[in-house]
Amino acid sequence: MQSRLSSWRWLVWLSLDAPLVALVWTLAWSRQLTGSAFHAANVLVPLAIWLGYVADRLLDVRRSPGGHLDTERHAFYRRYQRTWLVIWLVALAVEFGLSLLWLDGAQWLRGVVLAGLSLGYALSLAWWRGWPRILYKRVAVSLLFAGGVLVFLPWGEEAGHAWLCLSLLALINLLQLTSWQAGSRRLGWFALQFACAAGLMLLVMPTWTGGMRIGLLASAVAMLLLQLWKRPREELDRLLPDVCLFLGGLLAWLG
Repeated sequence: MQSRLSSWRWLVWLSLDAPLVALVWTLAWSRQLTGSAFHAANVLVPLAIWLGYVADRLLDVRRSPGGHLDTERHAFYRRYQRTWLVIWLVALAVEFGLSLLWLDGAQWLRGVVLAGLSLGYALSLAWWRGWPRILYKRVAVSLLFAGGVLVFLPWGEEAGHAWLCLSLLALINLLQLTSWQAGSRRLGWFALQFACAAGLMLLVMPTWTGGMRIGLLASAVAMLLLQLWKRPREELDRLLPDVCLFLGGLLAWLG
């Protein structure tokens, strides 16, 4: 049991949780929207999200040199800060090189626009305080995450519905994490998640594959049940909503 917990801990420390979620959903949406088993987004998107998460951890550590951030993940990044910086720079070079090889001009432009929006979001955080800032972060990150998964795939009405669906799914995930961080499973948080799930159900398109619809709805329902059942007791419990997202993406891809 302890070795299993250690394996999960490494998944968190290496910031692989969100990229793995992005990977399965990128695979699922690329097959839905292009009919292809492989697309450049399958590699570029998870790597870009990993780069963003690692950069966020390194910036957190740099902003808090005295060790005020007490999570195990931040302690791990603080201990190996220089090593992580080298790894991050190498990964950034790989991402840039692959994007030159695989992306056309229109896809490059979309990537630049998304990067600009992400930068604008990061800068805008300085203007927000208290709960409005937290809710703003959750909504913005959900929209950016969904945009990142779909940014290099063909655009159109179907892609727009996909973006809305995935944004709502990501928002359910982040609202759950917020309620856990506040030490609360109050009805208000559940109501917000339920509203997002209801919107998701209304948006699921009948033209999508059965696996895609099952994956989207299974993730939403699993996170709602988790909100009612589970109160987090340690940092690793934060992985559970991501596990719900991952398994739903896996169903959508393999279905």
